[in-house]
Amino acid sequence: MIVCLSSAQVEVMHHDQSLLYAENYILERPEILVNRIVGHIQYLFEIKTLDGVLPRLNQVYLFVEEMRNFLKASRALVDARGYATEAMGNNSMLLAEILRRLSLGSSVGVTSKSIIQ
Repeated sequence: MIVCLSSAQVEVMHHDQSLLYAENYILERPEILVNRIVGHIQYLFEIKTLDGVLPRLNQVYLFVEEMRNFLKASRALVDARGYATEAMGNNSMLLAEILRRLSLGSSVGVTSKSIIQ
């Protein structure tokens, strides 16, 4: 039992030393990490050239902010109509309720224009 514990401890120490070595290697050569990150971004967002990375990251940022604002406005709309956001569960349920209300049209007083404002 003690032999197993001591061998496990030695293995953990070797693992920690390997991680420390890898971290120091990256710190000494930051261009390696930067190249890998940029390459991964190009892969994820299907960007063919390096010139397209920053514009695409700006597009992603704008999209996230628009969605965040949409959800904030949607929650306010649902709360104003007497529905508790907490009872709705998650954002997909919130969106389904908004779409349901939009499909009902003016009978509930909700239009796409009122959601945008």
